[in-house]
Amino acid sequence: RTSEGANGIGSLNRAQQAYHFEKQAFADSVDPTNASNDLGIILRSDYFSFSTQATDNAAFSYAIPKETDLYLESYVGAVIFDSPTRQYKSIICKGSSLELEKLPKPIIQDGQLSCGEGMEKLS
Repeated sequence: RTSEGANGIGSLNRAQQAYHFEKQAFADSVDPTNASNDLGIILRSDYFSFSTQATDNAAFSYAIPKETDLYLESYVGAVIFDSPTRQYKSIICKGSSLELEKLPKPIIQDGQLSCGEGMEKLS
């Protein structure tokens, strides 16, 4: 169960990277459960709800447990395109509590990504 959240975020990060490579922009507000979404991937889970949000410089993905009695943490991921180096960078962060809400976005500073306070970096 736990790996389903992290794996889903990893899939969304890779899909956003591919989308950006083709379109030079990140896909915003994608519903990964809908087969006709811009990213072309489908994520279905009994345990997590997935969502995305994008800015000009980054794409963020969220995995939120569907129920508190599942005893699962939330996940957040990000992918950025670092223009000076022409490289993609991504991160997956795991929350430390069992709350059913979006985690804060990862921190982007000087072309680097890091998890917020109280979160664990998975990749």
